[in-house]
Amino acid sequence: MISSELISWYQSGHRKLPWRETRDPYRIWISEVILQQTRIDQGLPYYNRFIALFPDVFMLARARNSKVLKAWQGLGYYSRALNLHKTSKTIVNKYKGVFPEDYHELLKLDGIGPYTAAAVASIAYNKPYAVLDGNVARVISRLFAIRVPVNSATGKKILQQKANELLDGKRPALHNQAMMELGALICKPQAPLCSQCPLQSGCKAFNTGIELQLPVKQRNHVSQTIRIHYLLITDGQKIILSRRNSGGIWKHLFDFPAIELTTDKKLTVQQLQRKLKNYGITTFERSGSAEGLKHILTHRMLLADYSVIKTGKKLSKLRTTSNEKIVSVEDLKKYPVPRLIEKIIELAEIDRITRKRKPKAQSIRQLPVL
Repeated sequence: MISSELISWYQSGHRKLPWRETRDPYRIWISEVILQQTRIDQGLPYYNRFIALFPDVFMLARARNSKVLKAWQGLGYYSRALNLHKTSKTIVNKYKGVFPEDYHELLKLDGIGPYTAAAVASIAYNKPYAVLDGNVARVISRLFAIRVPVNSATGKKILQQKANELLDGKRPALHNQAMMELGALICKPQAPLCSQCPLQSGCKAFNTGIELQLPVKQRNHVSQTIRIHYLLITDGQKIILSRRNSGGIWKHLFDFPAIELTTDKKLTVQQLQRKLKNYGITTFERSGSAEGLKHILTHRMLLADYSVIKTGKKLSKLRTTSNEKIVSVEDLKKYPVPRLIEKIIELAEIDRITRKRKPKAQSIRQLPVL
């Protein structure tokens, strides 16, 4: 009964979106990964751009890692892009370019969890698996007045069981898309449009007046603050980028040479002096800086400072590491960078700064405390 009312509502006027006009598992997969942690209005331009660059799984598998990351730039959670790229190669090499229909086979692929596997299996292949994303969790928690935190292990188990019970096994693709649409358009987090909801009469939260109290969520606390001072080292034409090859959320992305601090203290002259001497820089001009740019990550907060360091030496004469790359300022935007670094590039106005007059040499010992 609930599913029939839900599907009728959905069919009467759902949003026209490109991934809803296809049963292609590749495009459905791309859309679901992009829309994790991302609203549709933000994700749609990324989806269109990504599909234009990589129209099928073969094109994605053949692409360079840096090109995939650049297409993903701005979406955050870059492990999603890395997993997309890795899984595309698995699909091509192991499955000859054909996505598995089996839910459990999909779960074996990198970056595909229960939600994404259920979405691809149900929407592309009409398999009876119920999706459970943030929108669906909110609908179900209100529909049944579930007070267990939706982001707890127990809460997820209860919600998944309810989602399975509600699923229309003969029309899982329509049912799942209708549930997600209801959560996005009607059962909103802060201002639910209960008067327009097709499930209003059976909603326990609405009938008891507690819809704004649900869903219940456990709070995730930022457990660590890290201060980073980025050095935008330039000779007026080129600049040094640093590629992160170690693990972490910025793996394979580019940023600038940096000094990381585990306390809230600012960079000292002595620390900067040691860092710049590693490059062979003894004279410079500090022509731009900013402090305390906040960037929230999972369980961490970054406080970022930066300084533009103009040196009279050609960068090719400096001592750089194997992870560092000297690039022209004009090409800077071609490289995939985290949003924080993108913001620093904008604030520092690199293009304008590097075209100023040739800097007057300044001793490193004259640099003020930052």
